[in-house]
Amino acid sequence: MRKLAAVILAAGKSTRMKSELTKLLHPLGGKPLIQWVVDACRNCGISRIILVVGHQAEKIEQTLGETCEYVFQREPLGTGHALMQAERSLTGYDADLLVLVGDAPFVTPDILREFIAYHQRTGSHVTILTGRLEDPASYGRIVRDEGGRVERIVEAKDAGPQELRINEVNSAIYCFDAPAILPLLHLIDNENAKHEYLLTDVIKIARERNLRVDSFVSPDPNVVRGLNSDEDFELARRLLAEQQGNRQ
Repeated sequence: MRKLAAVILAAGKSTRMKSELTKLLHPLGGKPLIQWVVDACRNCGISRIILVVGHQAEKIEQTLGETCEYVFQREPLGTGHALMQAERSLTGYDADLLVLVGDAPFVTPDILREFIAYHQRTGSHVTILTGRLEDPASYGRIVRDEGGRVERIVEAKDAGPQELRINEVNSAIYCFDAPAILPLLHLIDNENAKHEYLLTDVIKIARERNLRVDSFVSPDPNVVRGLNSDEDFELARRLLAEQQGNRQ
């Protein structure tokens, strides 16, 4: 695996959590939620990790210390806007870039290694880490063309009835060819149900420019699960306990 940097998007306000503390610092399996993602990156060999922080940034920095670099997103204008905040820190960076969200406790070093190796082996400009769920619920759907190629990602709120039947969903974890993809962030608009600049829109823009977009379906579908509520945390605790029990 060739060396690459990682950006973790960790600026959200966690509005669905019934707590004044950001969900990224809530404990899960003996450590803060954000630590799971940082550890997965570090343990798969990534030495440079940049966190995009906003809400309760100081608390996150105090928790993780100097193990990461930090950039600040002043306004929560969406995931695409969040990644743009890291651009200045990546000036001159000409390799692949791993982009993750901070609430992905089921991503493991092994899955990241497989995902990155697949991206580099195929020579894709964008590779999306996806999973198949029996109940896709509110996750973004992976829409493919007639040839089976990834065409775009549709957020559940913007999806039609046929798109909502798709069970391959977005984990919000990507591997980008940084020089090819980062400039496209500035072409994203906020004409969607959330009125945000969504990173998912860069997929469609890349396809329109004939760049190669691919997906890697995780062997563990739980990788796509984000944690947005107390109920999600309780489910995550049960799933982690089951996984630990299976390994014993």
